[in-house]
Amino acid sequence: MICKHCGKENPEEAVFCCYCGKKADEPNHCPACGTVCPDDAAFCFACGTPLKERSAPDARETAEPCEKATKPKTDVIAKVRKAFDLSGGACLMTAVLFAFVFIFCMGLTATASSSYGSTAATSMLWEYFGSAYDDLATMLNSMNSYTSYFEAACYLPVVLSTVVCASSLVLVLVFTIISAVKYGKHFKNPEIKYERYAIAAILSFILGAAAFLAINSATASLTSSNNVSISYSGATLAGIILCGIFLGFYVASKIARIGKEFTKKQTISGFVCSMCAILFAVLVAAFTVSPAANIVVIDGRDSIDTALNFQAVNMLISTIYSSPADGAMPEYFDATYICSAMAQAVQLVLLVLAVVTLMKYIGGIGDNMKSRLNMSVPVFILAAVYLVFTCLTIHFGTELLDDPSVTLSIVAAPIVAVIFSALTLAASITHKAMAKNAVQE
Repeated sequence: MICKHCGKENPEEAVFCCYCGKKADEPNHCPACGTVCPDDAAFCFACGTPLKERSAPDARETAEPCEKATKPKTDVIAKVRKAFDLSGGACLMTAVLFAFVFIFCMGLTATASSSYGSTAATSMLWEYFGSAYDDLATMLNSMNSYTSYFEAACYLPVVLSTVVCASSLVLVLVFTIISAVKYGKHFKNPEIKYERYAIAAILSFILGAAAFLAINSATASLTSSNNVSISYSGATLAGIILCGIFLGFYVASKIARIGKEFTKKQTISGFVCSMCAILFAVLVAAFTVSPAANIVVIDGRDSIDTALNFQAVNMLISTIYSSPADGAMPEYFDATYICSAMAQAVQLVLLVLAVVTLMKYIGGIGDNMKSRLNMSVPVFILAAVYLVFTCLTIHFGTELLDDPSVTLSIVAAPIVAVIFSALTLAASITHKAMAKNAVQE
């Protein structure tokens, strides 16, 4: 049956046209003047108005291509995001692999240079599970007498190094295995998250290397062009750089995956605050590792300028007073020793918290960019406490030495660490405030 209104073919039993929706037996009325015209008329014979209307199927026919045109666009966006997920995951797991390999090569290098050349000696983490204690016992046995302070000052950095090395090995191994298993399952079930464990493995290696250096770091320079310094070994430094590069690629892929979300004000503010907090947390960790005390010894025309960590300060004063004449320690010795030990403890805790804050911010890039105020506040408080104990150590150490030829002073590292911890806190507060305003709007 042909509809007399739109001219489309319909089933014979149709009561209404399935294209224009009009009743099949309804007279062909002119839409302008209402005159009843013949069923096959194209124009009204009374007023000349066209009787054939654009049917509903035409509208649907034009709508369907639009719907089909948008579908491929959505598929392309999904494929691009999946590509970023795959590439980012590959970079992250590559960084995990580097952390797993280089943790077994972690060590420090002591370099002595002069006008005649330079020599270097590397101590690996394995030495702190046996040979380091044997060497220390041999040294103490060769001495006629020494105080318990001196013995403690000698053993404490070795014990701390052993704890740091063992913890780093275990953490990197455990997080690597967990992240590898979850990464394999992630391909079958994308809901399984592996990123936090992978990031934890990478940062456990970096944290272990940083803490290892913080415990043993020291530099010394003499006016006779002789210099001594302790730094990361070549393998350790290479591992940190490679892990940092591939971790950066992962962060870049997470940022690229956001796509159009960057047009939203809340996303932009969250991203800027998160990146600032990441940068500041890295700088807090870097300056926390650096030596905190500086001692200058002037002997005639020669001078020794040494930057020391707190274990080295304790070693220095314990060596000077290793055999007191009357058997009693001088005034301010206990205060200097205790403050120095407390500063070392706070330094290590601050380093751990700074790295954990860094891990939280990196893990939240893209999908969960929120303020980490609960982490930034303790970091700032510990940085301030670290600075206080550093100042107390310098003060009591100066009173203890009481020698015009010896100058003990604070270096800039603890102060800069406090500044960047305050900036990390400011970034977190700003992020939280802007997120709160966005919710209210």
